[in-house]
Amino acid sequence: MKILICSDGHAQADNAIRFASEIAIACQARVTLLGIVELPRQEAALQAALRTSAQIFRDHQLELEIITKHGRPAPEISKYATELACDLVVIGAERKGRRGPFSLSAKAYDIVKALAQPVLVVIGAPVKLQRILLCSGGQAAIQKAVDLAAQIAAPLRATVSILNVLAEPPAVYSALIAEEENVGKLLESNSVLGRNLRAEKETFGKLGVNAEVRVRHGLVVPEIFKEIETGGYDLIVAGASEARGTIGTYLLGDVTRKIIDRAASSVLVVRGTPGRGSTGSWLGRLSARLLGK
Repeated sequence: MKILICSDGHAQADNAIRFASEIAIACQARVTLLGIVELPRQEAALQAALRTSAQIFRDHQLELEIITKHGRPAPEISKYATELACDLVVIGAERKGRRGPFSLSAKAYDIVKALAQPVLVVIGAPVKLQRILLCSGGQAAIQKAVDLAAQIAAPLRATVSILNVLAEPPAVYSALIAEEENVGKLLESNSVLGRNLRAEKETFGKLGVNAEVRVRHGLVVPEIFKEIETGGYDLIVAGASEARGTIGTYLLGDVTRKIIDRAASSVLVVRGTPGRGSTGSWLGRLSARLLGK
């Protein structure tokens, strides 16, 4: 694994380095520390600070490179992430405001949207990575996120919850809810949702990761945060998609952006791949059930 860790010299960037170091050490990753400042005269001080921060990687004998540049963060990070063929880009991000759910800086959003590579947004102080929540959606497009989450979870011996939130059907179809909330029965079914969730769980199992599937019904964002609040997760994994007609730009999506804005935990955003089999519509799920799919 190749990890690009980005820093502007601020405290949250140091938190990002410490959080990413746990993943890098566990995965025996090749690490590049990229320092970016606005003015050329600031480069020397940042490089000195990065040399100090890099000691943790040297202590574990990881392959390490330190690069400092001046300019706009998003284009520079995108350039190096592509040139170095990185598997993961790590940035630190601070919230705007002191109370309540506040947006991250526009700079952080620009970086996430500009990169094709997965971006780990480190929010708050670093923690030991033990519990991961994967916001699945039950679709094949999430597979890249599943693969990366499994690659991270396995050496850390972290546990994973695969969460799928479905819209509630009318009360007359309450039996559909009961069937879907019976996770064992759902995973044994031949429905699109059952097959996709089963494949996701098997991906983790092949690497020895303890993964469980959880199904909720209701509005997506509130249900995700109910799970986050009760699950004690250290990392949230969510998806992003390519913006139609815009080369090199990716959409966070309403759900992913709200997760980043409100989550107290760090968030890993992974660009999805085109896929079929949307399972969010109760009518679509009922039709598939009646057709025996």
